[in-house]
Amino acid sequence: MFPDSSYNSDNDPDIESNIKAAFTMWQQFLHEKGAGLTITYLMTAKYSIFEKYSNEKNTKKLKKKFSYTALRSYMICILLLHDAIIYYNQVSSNEWKRSSHDELKQVVAGPKGVLFFLGSNYGHNDKREGMKVYVRSKQETEKLLIFIIILYTTINNYDAINLNILGQDLTYKVDKLQGLARESGFKISKNKEDNIYLAELSVPLTFPEPRKKRGKA
Repeated sequence: MFPDSSYNSDNDPDIESNIKAAFTMWQQFLHEKGAGLTITYLMTAKYSIFEKYSNEKNTKKLKKKFSYTALRSYMICILLLHDAIIYYNQVSSNEWKRSSHDELKQVVAGPKGVLFFLGSNYGHNDKREGMKVYVRSKQETEKLLIFIIILYTTINNYDAINLNILGQDLTYKVDKLQGLARESGFKISKNKEDNIYLAELSVPLTFPEPRKKRGKA
């Protein structure tokens, strides 16, 4: 999945061809795993940056932005986001619709530890009919969605993220995603031409005022 750890972009005379080959391999792998619009958007944006530096013959930036460490970190985050979206869609908050550990192992893209991380932090598991199964509460669901929004933003270099495509991948209403994003310190804007809602972290980071409880009459 990743280049050999001994790989050093500084000593790579054919860095452009190797990066292209790596992206082709990753895109094919993620496509086979059912990558949605969000992952496709992020991978396309990253490859566009590579093409920009490549066309400008900017070898210095290529070696810096697409070093072994940078590429590995990027793809780990991509795999984590992909699996978090899969986990959200596969694990229900309905106590009677539980997903087995074995079923989830077939659809996640990251290493074994990713499923353990998601199951431990954004759900809980038990055994039913001898199978290890996952389920999550409403609070765990909101916590998972906020994690996905923040991870999406991090991978996108803290630029504004497209909530519409994320909503499609999660089969989740965009207005509800907007609410969760606002609670996490994001500012929401709308592109009127495309009718797309964008979320961007505010600087300085501010959170909405908590709702005041009405006093008793």
